[in-house]
Amino acid sequence: MKPLLRNWPRLLGVALVVVLLVRADLSGVSDTLGDAHIGGLLLAFVLLLPMILLKSIRWQVVLAAQGVRLGTLPAYLSYLGSMFLGVVTPGRVGEFARIFHVTESHGISRTLAFSSVLADRLFDLYLLLTLGALALAAVTDGGVQIGVIVVIAVAAGVPLAAVLSDTVFGWVQAPVQWGREKTPKLPWRLFDMLVEVRTGLRSVTGTALAVSVILTGASYAIFFTQSYLIARSAGIDVSFFTVSLVIALGSLVAILPISISGLGTRDAVIVAYLGAEGVAGDSALGFSILIFIVFVIGSGLIGAAAWFAKPVKFSATKS
Repeated sequence: MKPLLRNWPRLLGVALVVVLLVRADLSGVSDTLGDAHIGGLLLAFVLLLPMILLKSIRWQVVLAAQGVRLGTLPAYLSYLGSMFLGVVTPGRVGEFARIFHVTESHGISRTLAFSSVLADRLFDLYLLLTLGALALAAVTDGGVQIGVIVVIAVAAGVPLAAVLSDTVFGWVQAPVQWGREKTPKLPWRLFDMLVEVRTGLRSVTGTALAVSVILTGASYAIFFTQSYLIARSAGIDVSFFTVSLVIALGSLVAILPISISGLGTRDAVIVAYLGAEGVAGDSALGFSILIFIVFVIGSGLIGAAAWFAKPVKFSATKS
């Protein structure tokens, strides 16, 4: 029973997949998969390489802003290898294995390395939050639209304000300082590490910030093109814009640590969203399965090859 309780996120994802399969016309799903255009799927798979390359270059830019010089090939292999762990961990937290590559090769603190990976992930997160808000607004009405936008704006804005504004961060520090004086035995070092992470994030400014935003946009242009190629290969007749919105929303939900690689949660979002656009449920589920094959299994296989080429050594390093 205890192993089941520890692995409940995986079970939730599996349960969602089972529900979707039970409710779907399996022959229709099979037809969608069987009739998919192989050429489009292969092209979408190949485009993983330049898409991930752009993201690894963005990570290089972030590291350079923090005073760390990492070569293009090591950064690329590290990025690919961490994706191998990312596809098998809730919320893709395995991608933070890149921390150990940097600490091993450059001897920097884990905290600074963590801030570089966090900054890199935040560029993706904020783009997905923006497009996810647009996606939800497109299928909701009136007050619900406003509510969705307000919730996402607050969720995105408060942490960003705490990083950028000393005043806002001071509001956080005040109760922490009070607690530190009253209960000094608590692990307040964790907050000190948070301060160091914030310092690392604040170093990504000016040219580094602008270049990182451009690289994020370019990588997601490829990502959405891949998704559109998969949709067309599966016979899904919707616009590039619609595919981009539904994949952005599905990717955003997949980040939540309630399944492995978004299994089940992403599928439910895609089926529901495309259903609102008039796409049959079996076709939408077939499309979602193809998305999983190309992006999750495909990137996992590429990442596994990079992992064995440059494995992470989880050695003890300074914090």
